[in-house]
Amino acid sequence: MTLLELLETLGVKSKFVAIGYNGSVVDKGCLGEILIGDGDVLEVVKPVGGG
Repeated sequence: MTLLELLETLGVKSKFVAIGYNGSVVDKGCLGEILIGDGDVLEVVKPVGGG
């Protein structure tokens, strides 16, 4: 499964998040190319507005 497929499965819109993969920030153009596997560390960061 790719990072993009995972985000789609979870209902996360990649346009509005930053993705960390094994300690590195992922360029959104590469989400469909990176295969995730056992032991990989993923971080999904979504900005929250407020005031």
